[in-house]
Amino acid sequence: MRAICSTFLEIGEKNIPIKVYSRVKSSSKTTGLSLACPECEGNINKVNVCKNANCSHSMDKVGELPLTELNRKYQVSKTEHVLFSKEQIETLKDAENLIEVSCRVGKSELDNAVRQDSYWILPDTKLEKYKIAYGQFTKALEELDDQLIMCNFALRGKQKQGVLTTVDGVMVLQGIAYDSDLNSVEEKPDFSKVSEEKITKAKEFIEKEISTEPKTEFQNPYTAKLEQMLEGGETSTGSERKELDDKDEGEFF
Repeated sequence: MRAICSTFLEIGEKNIPIKVYSRVKSSSKTTGLSLACPECEGNINKVNVCKNANCSHSMDKVGELPLTELNRKYQVSKTEHVLFSKEQIETLKDAENLIEVSCRVGKSELDNAVRQDSYWILPDTKLEKYKIAYGQFTKALEELDDQLIMCNFALRGKQKQGVLTTVDGVMVLQGIAYDSDLNSVEEKPDFSKVSEEKITKAKEFIEKEISTEPKTEFQNPYTAKLEQMLEGGETSTGSERKELDDKDEGEFF
């Protein structure tokens, strides 16, 4: 597991050095697939070239540009941007990562909040004083099980709100969003033809057909198909989606 960044947990005037790790595995890392050359089957890498064909740094003139020579720009509009030097970007990296404790709230106060990103928070120090401080704070969070610690944090240039809690004895930062932060549905579905009788039928179907016991095993069909292809060397035969009844008549439930 690779750390996203090293930063500080700011609690009032006290700071605990920490490392932040993503709790959720990246889907791009679970498939194991990458682009391959059609001739030699070698890996295809991202090429750093200027897209402007008239530029002296375009592919057909100089080839790939070293990453160390590239600048960064912020696109203000389609026709306007601001250019930053490598030195300026480095100062941003030093300033962008911070977790600042804000306040305590009861768990019930966040019932309507949507949980988002989730991160492991681990100590990043060899000094015993800070390791103990991390342990103290984590254990205190475990025992205050009816409360949550609200915090503001900035990671990878994005500013968010979150809560600190614990999972299996390890501190966890959980990003949250409120109703005002969410996208709204511009045109809601029309339920005028959904009668109470139809709703009752759907409820009966749910209670009869959907178990209250969670499934013990679930495998992504994509991953299962990929593993099957790797083991048997077979080629894909196309989509295996279920067929839909395209007749707009009769009852669904």
